[in-house]
Amino acid sequence: MRELLLALALATATGPTFTKASAGVNSNGFLVVNFTETGLPPGASITYTLATNRQATWACVAGSGKHATAISQQTLSDSVEVSAVKTAGNNGVVQSGMAVSPVGWNGLSCSTGSLTLVSVSYTNILLTDVTNGISTTPGGSCGGGCAVKLPGQ
Repeated sequence: MRELLLALALATATGPTFTKASAGVNSNGFLVVNFTETGLPPGASITYTLATNRQATWACVAGSGKHATAISQQTLSDSVEVSAVKTAGNNGVVQSGMAVSPVGWNGLSCSTGSLTLVSVSYTNILLTDVTNGISTTPGGSCGGGCAVKLPGQ
């Protein structure tokens, strides 16, 4: 019991720290950031934000398979920030993830073919612990930003 209390005291004495944060894009074009933050008070509610600039290209795709032909397309971009509240465990750690969806298709309609998300990019990715006023830029495949052509396109 003493060792557990000592470990908790040492963790909170150094203050909150992001010990891991990685970003990548999943097969649906979502930016996914997984992170670990230590040095939090056990049971504390922590507010996080994930901010990024995002761009998506949507196309009306005719045919099937990997070599489909784009009939018309639209590229959209914006800046977005999502937030979530997470609870620190008894060890003063939050280990979690957050996601941002691609920019929506904004009314593009297809007279032939199907509406398909063909590429996404995310830049200026920033994860913030709002409660404690600390931020980090995630590493991983999208650490400095990334552009991804989605499978099958």
